[in-house]
Amino acid sequence: MFDLLKNTFDRVMPLSEADWSFALPRFKYVEYKKGELILREGEVHHHSIFVIEGALRIYNFNGSKESIRNIFLENSMFNESASYFLKKPSLFNIDAIEPTKAFLLHREDADAIFSHSISLATLGRRFVEYALATVAERNNELMALDGKQRYLKLLKDKPHIFQRVPQYMIASYLGITPEALSRIRKEIAG
Repeated sequence: MFDLLKNTFDRVMPLSEADWSFALPRFKYVEYKKGELILREGEVHHHSIFVIEGALRIYNFNGSKESIRNIFLENSMFNESASYFLKKPSLFNIDAIEPTKAFLLHREDADAIFSHSISLATLGRRFVEYALATVAERNNELMALDGKQRYLKLLKDKPHIFQRVPQYMIASYLGITPEALSRIRKEIAG
């Protein structure tokens, strides 16, 4: 399992064996069952999660309506940023859409890793840059694209998601109703 983590990180920033020897013991391997709640609204999120296998989602409720902020599949590293960085109670929940294998990195361990060497600091900066860019891109999509355009972009970027994630969750992620998603899919199918 650690090889998958190393291979992914090395594509972002190749690290020396000394850096890996320092960093790897700080990651904790975990497995989540389908439906398992990882973070509950109101708790502080102390970990970054690196998904090795499976699917997780981050979501909240607007009244009784579930709103999915994002879906994370293999090779995704994320945290509930506002809670994680500001050490404040989260407004979101995180749970497993399917059985998931992941690594956790506690905030204190991340701080130790990223202050250990220039290479590890660069790796940490690149992950934060990527996270900021993906949040900005997601916000831009929700503001600038209509439901059909968001669906087509998801179909292009993550076509396998449609076989793994229930349609009502995909609709929530796209910011549309399940009925609207069904209409869009029928329209595209011709």
